[in-house]
Amino acid sequence: MIERIKQVRKITGAGVMLCREALEKSGGNIEKAVAYIHENTKIGKRCEPWTDEEWIRAIGYVPNKSK
Repeated sequence: MIERIKQVRKITGAGVMLCREALEKSGGNIEKAVAYIHENTKIGKRCEPWTDEEWIRAIGYVPNKSK
């Protein structure tokens, strides 16, 4: 869980507790946790969308962007 929190923090710049909350609400899924932060917080609304290269550097793959 700590590694996932670190990854979400690296992607979003959010605090530890917010990352933990997002991961709990997303069932441990990093992509859904990032989406939760982007949709539900001021931090996420200020963030620029990531490029595919940035996703690969952060988590090793590009998440499915279709909803």
